[in-house]
Amino acid sequence: MLDPCTSPPATGRPARRASRWRVARLAAGAVVVGSLVGVSAAGAPPASAVGHGTQPAAGDAGEAVRVNVGGDAYRDSRGRTWAADTGYVGGRPTNVAAEGHVRGTKDHRLYRDLRVGMDGYRLALPSGGTWRVTLHLLENYHEGDGRRVFSVDAEGERVVHALDLHERTGHGTAHTVAFDVEVRDGALDLGFEAHVDLATLSAVAAVPVTAAAPTAPTSPAFPLRASADGDHLVTADGEPFLYLADTAWMAPTRLDQAGVRRWLDARVAQGFTAVQVSLLHFVGQQDEGPANVYGDLPFVGGYDLSRPLEVGERTRDARSPDYDYWDHVAYVLDEAAARGLAVAVVPSWYGYGGEDWRARETTGNATDYGAFLGRRLGAMPHLVWLLGGDNAPTGDVAKVAPGADRSDKLAATDAMAAAIRAHEPVRHLMTYHGRRGVTSSAYVGDREWHTLNNPYADQHVHEHAPAAFGTGIPSVVTEAYYDGRDRAPFLDRTQLRAQAWWAVLSGAGFAYGHEDVWDLDAAWGRALRASSAADVGRVATILDAHPRLRPAPVPLTSGEGASSPGSRALSGRSSSGALLTYLPTARTVTVDLAAAASGGSGGDVRLSWVDPASGDVRDEGRHAATGTRDLAVPRGWDDALLVAEPVTA
Repeated sequence: MLDPCTSPPATGRPARRASRWRVARLAAGAVVVGSLVGVSAAGAPPASAVGHGTQPAAGDAGEAVRVNVGGDAYRDSRGRTWAADTGYVGGRPTNVAAEGHVRGTKDHRLYRDLRVGMDGYRLALPSGGTWRVTLHLLENYHEGDGRRVFSVDAEGERVVHALDLHERTGHGTAHTVAFDVEVRDGALDLGFEAHVDLATLSAVAAVPVTAAAPTAPTSPAFPLRASADGDHLVTADGEPFLYLADTAWMAPTRLDQAGVRRWLDARVAQGFTAVQVSLLHFVGQQDEGPANVYGDLPFVGGYDLSRPLEVGERTRDARSPDYDYWDHVAYVLDEAAARGLAVAVVPSWYGYGGEDWRARETTGNATDYGAFLGRRLGAMPHLVWLLGGDNAPTGDVAKVAPGADRSDKLAATDAMAAAIRAHEPVRHLMTYHGRRGVTSSAYVGDREWHTLNNPYADQHVHEHAPAAFGTGIPSVVTEAYYDGRDRAPFLDRTQLRAQAWWAVLSGAGFAYGHEDVWDLDAAWGRALRASSAADVGRVATILDAHPRLRPAPVPLTSGEGASSPGSRALSGRSSSGALLTYLPTARTVTVDLAAAASGGSGGDVRLSWVDPASGDVRDEGRHAATGTRDLAVPRGWDDALLVAEPVTA
């Protein structure tokens, strides 16, 4: 079983076919002893175990066994009953303070009650067979990495190896590990081995595996499309869809299956609704070949876009000799779908100055490759096609190698778009990722395939996103500036979330990024926990009651911050009627109450502040929609969202 704490390529793989060239890229000590299903920081088992019915998945029948380890019987937020602690071998019960808040879950008590130092658990099950087991875990004591490390066995096989809870999730955060295990004697035996300090467990659940794949309970109906007025993204059944994406361009090439699940589970827990990936490695700027983490190549010879390389039968089993590059791409996309995430996919990243795949793409091989993508991936409804990649299709060849093809790529881009369109069973939205500061419509706005605007922004998103609204197609800011930069502009946490708020109040979606996550470098696991990511994910929660935002005049007679781009207030009017105004810095403002209450329509208006850093709400009361009112951002807040809701009764 793959170690859920890291994501190295697995050793012990069966020999590959002699005709298939494979690069050996194995991590020392990596082993495979079973089938780890998922790892999550969300406090709930991932819906990721299986995609498209290719493997059995866990149901939630009445046979499920759930134990509140270290505590009394408990009914959770979904109405499920957890039995009082039973079946333990050794250890002692303990708990966090009765009112302690556990991040990442609604069921705080389930995690606060726990047992430490046990040697094992033996749980009676109604029957033998395959069971999906979920361990619920919490680091309740230590506040540093490496201070509690333990492993877990199930039915005699190692399922969790050297888990450092604090390194994974930090202090006081719900964490789950899920795996499938074959039980033959009607009892589930778990063993715990402590390496540093004591093993810990908050709860354990076992659910019989059924033949049906689960559907994420909040999964949107894909594919995404434009609303009737063309301004917003909606689902296939017409519901509003707020595109909040994490960017891990290198996920299909640098993450193994366990790493993919770890990344996606973290982002779902933080509230993201989409992710962005590149199907091919950035072969120029990364100074590496095109092989993925398993050593598989995307094309015959590595770089020939006209000859995608598939081997044997299609499979999700990474240990199979038939598991090839495109099987792993499909695995990444399937796992995202199982979690209800949209995925923007870049077929062949052109690269800054053309340094990556641009010079290798021609009209001919773009047609071949696009046709392959349409056939191989085009039935997946949750995709959005993102052509190009940090590069204008005309000119922009400063980093193309001497002697390589420096021709314009507009025709090749059109050819790829046409080939995908001709062969995809599901019609997806499609856009172009060009140079920073330029919207995709400037390059391909007259193309039939261009069905999504992409205003590629700098840190002042409000100077780019509003102009893309109202053009007849929805818009998404697929890139601004990332967290963790080592060169200017350096953005702090407040400035990073300002980018997101400026985007959504302009009626656009937004893609977040972190310098350690987009390319999955050595620090990516720690970077997943960056506060800036949680801030962006929180946008969806705050806006749940205020969908379909469109740019609106700022209702301030003073305090708009127009003199400085970094302090500019921006407003958006929701279909709920509420006017939301984002202030990127703390200040005192004067509110035009008539303007706030839907353009002077009379009646009253209720004002409140929302803290973008926490979601906390501060009520400012109900007021007649006439005159003005001075308001100050609550003390201690770095930025704020002012919500004005018309009151008619």
